[in-house]
Amino acid sequence: MKTKQSTQNGFTLIEILVAIVVLTAAILGAMALLPTSYKQITNAGRTTTMDHLAQMKMDVLRSLPITSSDLTDGTHPATPEFYTAGSADKSKTETFSVKWVVTDYTPMLNSKAVIVEVGFGVYNDDGSLKTSTEEGIELIKQLYTTFITQ
Repeated sequence: MKTKQSTQNGFTLIEILVAIVVLTAAILGAMALLPTSYKQITNAGRTTTMDHLAQMKMDVLRSLPITSSDLTDGTHPATPEFYTAGSADKSKTETFSVKWVVTDYTPMLNSKAVIVEVGFGVYNDDGSLKTSTEEGIELIKQLYTTFITQ
């Protein structure tokens, strides 16, 4: 009497190898996204810090009398103000620069247009523009506009 043979008892070696190749490709694809994701998260944190610094500076400028020396036409200060903040790497700090440009806003009496520039890695310590950067550090500069009237 003949016994029935099972057609399949498990996975063949080829099926296992194909599964390993597909899994490896998926894992490597996901790992390729990690550096880009980290860079975007770091830049988002820096942009948030820059937004905060700009808002603080605009609040200070709005609280000044219109005759203040910080609200005369021109660029203030001559050398950017520098602020430090913590970074994702707790052993380092990051340096941000703030300066602003004031112009008379002629459509309204006693009004000033103020453009606040906040940057990350844009200026050297002496206030000169950087011509090169450390590898992997992206220079970021944002402009924020406000109007001051009194």
